Amino acid sequence: MRVAIISDIHSNYYALKAAITDIKKQNIDTIIINGDLVTDFPYPNKTIDEILKLNNDYNLILLKGNREEYLENINFNNISSLNASLIYTYNNLSDEYKELLSSLPYSHSINDIFIAHSSDISTRELFFEDSPNTKEYIDRMNYKMIICGHSHKAFSLKHNDKIFINTGPLGHFDNSFSGVYLIVDTETYKYEHRYISYDINQTYNDFIESGLSDYGLTYTKCIMDMLKKGYCNASEVINKGLSLVQNNKLEEKYFIEAYKKINGS
Repeated sequence: MRVAIISDIHSNYYALKAAITDIKKQNIDTIIINGDLVTDFPYPNKTIDEILKLNNDYNLILLKGNREEYLENINFNNISSLNASLIYTYNNLSDEYKELLSSLPYSHSINDIFIAHSSDISTRELFFEDSPNTKEYIDRMNYKMIICGHSHKAFSLKHNDKIFINTGPLGHFDNSFSGVYLIVDTETYKYEHRYISYDINQTYNDFIESGLSDYGLTYTKCIMDMLKKGYCNASEVINKGLSLVQNNKLEEKYFIEAYKKINGS
């Protein structure tokens, strides 16, 4: 069976449409959407509409990511770059889709393959090719192949006769002007990362047309910068902003300052 695994769409409708076009050429049986279906980009309902249409032609499996968890526990006070994009998504997401995202399972297994947004116990642990926790996780898991997303870095690693794969992000960039998804043959355990180009200009314009460019504050500015530069420093800006906040009241001015420091403006 050939399975397409897509992680971290983040409401990027045009990247999703482009990936679906490519998937239709790949003799795929099952599509797994591995968490972070929404947030960061505009128009979450349209994105989920497109995902659910896949039920017509494929066995479709949806898994929960950290962003789906965040939507269940939003702090509506002290709006800042930490939560503005989440609040935009929450306010624009139908009640039906909120319920759907809340009900999603955290993981799925096929044969000797385990798939989850991050790990088997968390949606938020970051795995990279050279980080010690990655090999520790591989050693702990009793599967031949372990697949995750979340860290927005596509890679594969062989360790102790096991294969660990990060699908990479479809909605964000992994240091290139393209999204990425994964194809796995569940019988042979062969796999392939497929990089997908899409209409970046229209995607950028959607931020403006939707109003998210104003509402999403500095975090959203970083995402829009990504579409122009090919890489994303949103996490760096957020972490720097939090370091500037320290014991002060959480305010957007700290993330604005962090953005200026990091981007030299």
